[in-house]
Amino acid sequence: MAYVSELAPKGEEGRYMSTFNTSFLLGIGFGPIVGGVIKDLFGIKAAFVAMSLLTALAFLTVLIFVPSRKPKPSGSFRIVMDRTLNALLMFRISNALRLAMIMAFLPVLISRFPGFQIGIIIATVILSNALLQRLFGSLADKFNRVKLAALGSLISTAAFLCLPAFSSSFLNVLTLCLIMGVGGAISMPSASAIAAELGRRFGHGAVMGLFNMAMGLGMAVSPILAGYIIDILGLSVAFLIMGICSAMGIALFYYLSVGR
Repeated sequence: MAYVSELAPKGEEGRYMSTFNTSFLLGIGFGPIVGGVIKDLFGIKAAFVAMSLLTALAFLTVLIFVPSRKPKPSGSFRIVMDRTLNALLMFRISNALRLAMIMAFLPVLISRFPGFQIGIIIATVILSNALLQRLFGSLADKFNRVKLAALGSLISTAAFLCLPAFSSSFLNVLTLCLIMGVGGAISMPSASAIAAELGRRFGHGAVMGLFNMAMGLGMAVSPILAGYIIDILGLSVAFLIMGICSAMGIALFYYLSVGR
């Protein structure tokens, strides 16, 4: 991410980062499908071997074809005090709270559905996000990135909060997941573009490292907190509380980012 961020010309961060995000999300979306096919044909061990070989191929591709770049030192201890960066990290955590719930507990919420339908639902969130990245990445280079990031996340959060109430129908859940994917496609390129802008001030590696750390933190905290809530109050309440926490994080992101 730091490499792509550094390559992005000024004013085109959205287009560059959205292209990178597309490849990342397509890998996540198609990985389980490809792995499942290999598992059915050759067994579970073969699926892990195949994915390991693909990872090795990626390593060799980077080693051979991606030229080295000498980083431009621009880091500063002031990075931890920057208002915009802290807002972006809050945005990243709030989105991770929802994503972890989708990956960990949405299958539990819709466990009465056939496995194939559950797979389609999860894939819809990721692949709809992936396929719309370039479109909204271009918009992120033309319009206010903070507003686009906040708008997309609020759309995703609204659909997320509706899941428990409409989880009885496959079509309803699929529609809500499609809306969440579209919301993610609106918000993700803008947030990544803001991170690329900040990289010019504080160092691309430092900013992208913190950007991903915030995502990992949200992904780690969400299942633990939600699991505790589920044990006490139930699954639907956990979705409600985590959705409200996500919305509060988005509101804080927008408040801290005002003036960009």
